Amino acid sequence: VAGIPKTVLHVHLEGTLEPELAFALAERNGIEPGSQGFPYETLEQLRAAYRFADLGAFLDVYYAVAGVLRTEDDFCELARAYAQRLRDN
Repeated sequence: VAGIPKTVLHVHLEGTLEPELAFALAERNGIEPGSQGFPYETLEQLRAAYRFADLGAFLDVYYAVAGVLRTEDDFCELARAYAQRLRDN
């Protein structure tokens, strides 16, 4: 089964946002690390938060990182990054 090609049937684009890009977009959009809307002070804290314990933890991270997406360019960069990961895998 591991060697059989797979496809993604359903994905929310915001849910594909990796921690590194989330931090870069937060900085670009003037969002302070550790702020109420983006409570992660370091990239390492955000990476750790991606190890979800339950649905509530997932949603906390999902909404925080989705909040850094502010401009059309942000969404374009996210889509390119996701497409690149799909191509590489």
